Amino acid sequence: MRELLTLLGGLVGFLFGAWSITLTIFLVVQLLDLLSVVLKHAKLGKLNSAELKLEIINKVGVWLILVLAHFIDVILFAGNNVVQTAITFTLIGQEGISILENLNFLGIQVPKSLAKYFKNIEAKGEINEEKEIDE
Repeated sequence: MRELLTLLGGLVGFLFGAWSITLTIFLVVQLLDLLSVVLKHAKLGKLNSAELKLEIINKVGVWLILVLAHFIDVILFAGNNVVQTAITFTLIGQEGISILENLNFLGIQVPKSLAKYFKNIEAKGEINEEKEIDE
């Protein structure tokens, strides 16, 4: 069992680099969004729909983007999490906004200020991406 955990840890380190708090936050926000998507589809009576399956596939696909971002960081930024962090901020913002939209669809009143904060997080990722290109 110890060997399996060591292997898994090495694989995660290779694919994502040093695990960061931003990756943890993204994982939690993504799981919350997935839950809100499932609730939305349950309300629509479409829990078995192709649309729901596609949304789940897309959630997995985003992690492939983060792996590629880490590889870019290794090649261009000596392993510093420049691109991966910027993309993670963008994804946290997008997932957060999606959660709020799904909650609104479910009839839950969400403070408008939350959307503003998620848009700020998303914008922070986009600003970081622009700085990288200029360097």
